[in-house]
Amino acid sequence: MPSDGRAWISQRYAVDWEQLTAGGAIYSGPREKLESYSIYGQPALAVADAIVASVTDGAPEQTPGQYPTNISPAAADGDSVILDLGQHRYALYAHLQPGSIKVRPGDHVRLGQQLGLVGGSGNSVVPHLHFQVSNRPSSMASNGLP
Repeated sequence: MPSDGRAWISQRYAVDWEQLTAGGAIYSGPREKLESYSIYGQPALAVADAIVASVTDGAPEQTPGQYPTNISPAAADGDSVILDLGQHRYALYAHLQPGSIKVRPGDHVRLGQQLGLVGGSGNSVVPHLHFQVSNRPSSMASNGLP
């Protein structure tokens, strides 16, 4: 919590991105297979020139259609990257594929550079890309920015 007692509202402007098939669905094939989802394995790209603030890698992927259990708030993002955009703005990319992240803390990235691949790690019912911009390099202990 902020020192003045207010609560953080980190995900107020967050977006969970999906990709539709030609038929307008988010998957084709068996619903419980990660590879059936159109967005699975798609590149997550840097939204701006930035510095990598943090990377989390190695979280297991979930089985689509099943609610994850026993995931702590600290592990909810799964494999993730946080970029320092400057001026107290940080971009979070969450639920990436384990082992797919191509950047490390301190790296300078360019607009459009691939950070990793979209997956289903962390607190994810189906593969998707969770994206948010916050005022601190934390997915939870921050305030979301528009």
